[in-house]
Amino acid sequence: PAAPAPAARSASTPAAGTPAAGTPAAGTPAAGTPAAGTPAHRLEAWRTANLPLSLAMGEAQRADARAGSWTLRLVVSGSADGLRSLAKLAQAEVPDLMVLPYVRRDGFRWWQACYGAFPSRAEALKAAAALEPGLRRAFGEPLLLKLDRLPGDTPRNEGPPGKR
Repeated sequence: PAAPAPAARSASTPAAGTPAAGTPAAGTPAAGTPAAGTPAHRLEAWRTANLPLSLAMGEAQRADARAGSWTLRLVVSGSADGLRSLAKLAQAEVPDLMVLPYVRRDGFRWWQACYGAFPSRAEALKAAAALEPGLRRAFGEPLLLKLDRLPGDTPRNEGPPGKR
């Protein structure tokens, strides 16, 4: 069975083009395309292991989600090549997957793949129970988290060293 649909995000008209590998994170996938890209743009960024673009599109998806939403974290990885694995496994789930930054305590920057933006923990639990079997086999049991404050988010009150 398919997972319940995540909370609605803003609708957009898909662009005809796909982003080229190496597109800078600050850029949009194509003129007229929203910052979150289309599912095809995100899948192409993952297939080409374009981590900066994947992170920029994921952050735009997160910004479009309703405040207080819940998500399912599937994986944390330090390798951009892991995006290729995500692309192979994702298929129908691409519209609801987000690649987001994960900053380790030692400062190393990794990434995390999260599924969906659900209005409540209960809806996220339902989605976890119905998660596509291939994703569950590959990544194990998802972790339910508040989307607006994920473990690994960049600290919001960064100050000079010694004054944090």
